[in-house]
Amino acid sequence: MRRSIMRTVVGRRHSQAGSLLRGLAVGMLICSCVGCATTTDHDVAVGEAEEDAGAGDEEGVPGVGQAIRIDTVRIDCGSPGDPIGAVFRPGVQVHFFGPGIDRMFRQFLEDMRVGVVRIRIEGALRYSTSYAEFRQHVSDHDRRIRAVIDRGGQVIIQLHQMPRWLSSVRSEDPIPGRNDPRYLIAPPRDYALWEDVVYEVVKHFNRDLGLDLLYEIWNEPEFATMWSGNMEDYFKLYRHAVIGARGADPDARVGGPALGWWSSGYGLPGRLLEEQGKDALKQSILYQWLAYASSTALPEMKMDRLPVDFVSWHQYIDQTSYVGTPVKTIRDWLEEFGYGRDTPLIIDEWNSGGPRFHDPRRDTPYGAAFSAAMIVEMDRAGLDGHSFFELRSDWPEDPQFTGDLGLVTPIGIVKPAYNAFRLISMLDGRRLDTERSAESSLGIVASRNEEQICLLVVNFLTGDSPFREAGRFLTERGYQQEDLRRLGLTAKELHLIFQGRRNTDGLRLSPAEREDLDAAAALYEQVGELVSSSRTVVLEFVDVPYDSIVLCERYLIDEEHAGLHREQARIEKYLEGLKELSKEAALDYLRRRGYSAVELDRWRRDSQAAVDAYQQARGKRRQDLGAALELFREERRRRLAQGVREINQWDGVALKPEIERCRLIDRTVTIRVTLEPQAVSLISLRPVASRR
Repeated sequence: MRRSIMRTVVGRRHSQAGSLLRGLAVGMLICSCVGCATTTDHDVAVGEAEEDAGAGDEEGVPGVGQAIRIDTVRIDCGSPGDPIGAVFRPGVQVHFFGPGIDRMFRQFLEDMRVGVVRIRIEGALRYSTSYAEFRQHVSDHDRRIRAVIDRGGQVIIQLHQMPRWLSSVRSEDPIPGRNDPRYLIAPPRDYALWEDVVYEVVKHFNRDLGLDLLYEIWNEPEFATMWSGNMEDYFKLYRHAVIGARGADPDARVGGPALGWWSSGYGLPGRLLEEQGKDALKQSILYQWLAYASSTALPEMKMDRLPVDFVSWHQYIDQTSYVGTPVKTIRDWLEEFGYGRDTPLIIDEWNSGGPRFHDPRRDTPYGAAFSAAMIVEMDRAGLDGHSFFELRSDWPEDPQFTGDLGLVTPIGIVKPAYNAFRLISMLDGRRLDTERSAESSLGIVASRNEEQICLLVVNFLTGDSPFREAGRFLTERGYQQEDLRRLGLTAKELHLIFQGRRNTDGLRLSPAEREDLDAAAALYEQVGELVSSSRTVVLEFVDVPYDSIVLCERYLIDEEHAGLHREQARIEKYLEGLKELSKEAALDYLRRRGYSAVELDRWRRDSQAAVDAYQQARGKRRQDLGAALELFREERRRRLAQGVREINQWDGVALKPEIERCRLIDRTVTIRVTLEPQAVSLISLRPVASRR
């Protein structure tokens, strides 16, 4: 039986004296709701929570510990605050090649309140054979870019990959570790011509089309597989790009450096400099780039410094809390070099940090919970935008579930992370204040616009969550890595202390430091208890600005709801059936042309035998077999497109709300939702008349 997403109660508005951030408040909340009337058969009083949470609860999540922790969240719906953060407009990187990619991109734009879309103009740069051909292909993405802008999104044009006709390296030998030719990653042979290239791109989009795009200079220049020049060569590349861009449009927005890790040094591993402290970070490419840009004038363009209109970097890491450190540090550097602290900061490639290309967790609710938690952390840190890597991965059609990086599979089946982005897109308008249990590690964001009130709840707990949350607590208390090292608290020592395997008697700590460390250890223990358990969240919406009846839509992504994981075997079997139907259509074509049953049976059993027969055939036989193979391909494309549409509506794949009417009493409604350790939920309240 399909487990209900959540249960709803309505109750009198609870006294606001005191705070819901105290554990006793849960008991008070439950008691005050007992006996309240409800409006549907699915409703249940929160007073049943203690009974439902028992070890014998038949609704316990399979494979998840039965102990249920109750958290409380109070949402003040009556006083909207600042506009909801821009990071709640999901962004994505798209490579526009391969069958069906435009269909998938159109669907993404329809489903999302789109944010930053990062596009590489490969036809104009990588694949052009001359300057003239480059100019012909600059407009390749016009329609796609306009579609993003028309929906309120932003576009980053990635000026990356040097065409052979412009490269200082002519060799087509492969880059070590990659299949791409060496000329793609080399500095230009003619910097004036590089200026012309950038000029033409900016002129086309900004002047000719009247758009306002972001122009990002190169990609991950710290890696030898991405940039064969040195750091000074990259700075020179940037300076000449500025000349070209600002020559086309004095207001063109240029930035970078699109580092693979924000603190990378030239030839130095990503986090090495961070571990060595603040002074060591001054060796990083980003710091040196800002220093160079701030001290490099362009008198001929009346510039006393190079513009830095945005700063971008990449992040592939499961530690979602690791956003605030780079954001704060980079803003400090911008201020140090005379650029505004409000310069946009964009993580324009990000994903989970498992095996680089294949991590099975990405095809499960883990991917949804990670993605939603990451965006909540981006908002907390004050990031200005992001683009997920990527819409669809560059892998063959078979198999579909390899744990690749895409939001959708190669043929367009939506993954849980895609569904999480759809929920995040529903956060719009102005932010609502929330109060939560003091110890809660949940990600919570609420918003209100003219149509609805939305609350996003994210539970993202993994094996390293206890240490991550304890570390976040210390960071929020003002401790930096060098502070902890000074106190003798390395990561290893902290693990031992938090696990109770090392006492702190030998450490020279002040009373305040000892108190903070004890609090972090307590949090470590508490979060550790939640990693294998479901948790119940009691949501109290107060000052709801609607009439007495509201429509409540409840979405959930977990193993059972829109989680995909349990449907994968069924999907593969279904797709194999579509392939067989396509094969039968081709064989029927040959049967009607007189081919023997023996041959047809052989080709039915062995598709490669049919391909071999075609390659060896001549005359009419070759023509027939060629037509049959083309029919197979066309039939398969058609059936797959239809099949994907059907699969994306299946229970277990599709994002489907439970909908009910709830009665407000004293403008208050209380809702209870149970979350697995890796789950995302969104609650939407709207006036009954506004149902979509």
